Amino acid sequence: MDGPLVLNEILSWAKKNKRKGMYFKVDINKAYDSVNWAFLDSIMAQMKFPSKWRGWVMATLQSARASVLVNGSPTREFDCSRGLRQGDPLSPFLFVIVMEALSGIMKKAVSVGLFNGIKISNEGTSLSHLMYADDVIFIGDWSLSNIFNLRRVLRCYYLVSGLRVNLEKCSIFGFGVEDLEIQEMANLLRCKKGKLPFKHLGMLVGANMNLEKNWKSVIDIFKNRLSLWKAKTLSYGGRITLIKSVLNALPTYFFSLFKAPIKVLDALDKIRRVFFLGGGGRKKRLK
Repeated sequence: MDGPLVLNEILSWAKKNKRKGMYFKVDINKAYDSVNWAFLDSIMAQMKFPSKWRGWVMATLQSARASVLVNGSPTREFDCSRGLRQGDPLSPFLFVIVMEALSGIMKKAVSVGLFNGIKISNEGTSLSHLMYADDVIFIGDWSLSNIFNLRRVLRCYYLVSGLRVNLEKCSIFGFGVEDLEIQEMANLLRCKKGKLPFKHLGMLVGANMNLEKNWKSVIDIFKNRLSLWKAKTLSYGGRITLIKSVLNALPTYFFSLFKAPIKVLDALDKIRRVFFLGGGGRKKRLK
């Protein structure tokens, strides 16, 4: 929740103080399959992990075998030389360690003046990036030198870690600047021109959540989860259990950041009520 909250607060502050800035949302190409093992071991050593523990981790990675299905039949197994195994409970933690290196590089780039992040107050921290696994978004002042230095940093990170940023799937968002400037910058970077509002970690960034139309995605998901065909196959106890599950999981994530309009709450309550009654609307269905 911190990521979307921070991004929205920065937009509000920039608009109030008439500041220019940019968000650069990156897409890492085949993130799990591209991790360089030697780089991972080096980062773990720098983070003071014991050599014995690192040996166990590397043995787990190096023992991986793979085969290819050809017309439904597997080929002979072969050894893997990089990447993390999908589904392995250890893999997400190892990937976070690899991404921690990128975070450290960005902090160093900010400290030496290669990249200028957004500094909301004179004594505040310079915000340059937000990361959640492979969801990465960079924050900085609007300038050519800023974005080109960022591109060089990502290139260097790719050469050592194996994680390549796919620029064709990246998006650059500008605030306080004209659309033409954003398009020109996107053309220089060969990436997509982003448009506010956009989604980050499932939450809208840059949208006025006081408007009912910006809650349409929440209402649509609510309708899909509590569809009428499910109501016809469940007892009252099953419907109550499903309603509690959806109410606990879906809207709480949005309500923790945004205050929903009354019409949105009424719409969600109506969907819940109709689902509980079995889709009969005013005509109650009793079993």
